[in-house]
Amino acid sequence: MKKYMKKSEIWTFGIGLFGVALMTGWMPDYTATFFADFAFKGKGFDTVTMGNMISTVFLVAGFVGAICELVIGYLVDNTRTKFGKVKPWVGFGVVPLAIVAMLVFVAPNTNSQTVAIIWMFVIYSLYTAFSCAVESPANCFKSRGAFECHFHCLFPALGRAVGRYGGCARCGADYESRYGRATI
Repeated sequence: MKKYMKKSEIWTFGIGLFGVALMTGWMPDYTATFFADFAFKGKGFDTVTMGNMISTVFLVAGFVGAICELVIGYLVDNTRTKFGKVKPWVGFGVVPLAIVAMLVFVAPNTNSQTVAIIWMFVIYSLYTAFSCAVESPANCFKSRGAFECHFHCLFPALGRAVGRYGGCARCGADYESRYGRATI
């Protein structure tokens, strides 16, 4: 059994984790904006109810994410493949994650506020579950010891960090352009 990944695998997973982190960094803010401002515009839905439901969607998604973290952790621990424990989850999980991430921004053409609310809950909970299935195993790409940080763990971790916080910086710029500079 080999101890380390090949350099090509390190680069591939690092770039992939950058993309996943970039997407998961941006997704909540853009999803909230999409749900509130674009998805059901002009349908005559009660804006107060929709605003409350959008907040509740993210609350429920947080609980879904917490449960998925536990389930995915158990599944990763019990995964036995020739690719290892982590690679199948990270490598093959990105396909359904990408599909669901695109479907988040495809709102159903409905005049029923109930259907719209159910769609928001289902699609964002699915997104949260699939992102946990990719990101939780990706957290295993870390150093095995406090003083052992080799290239095999550094590049994927760097890709994830830049992607995640690059997304946060971009969302902050959107906030600033929309609402003006935040003052403390």
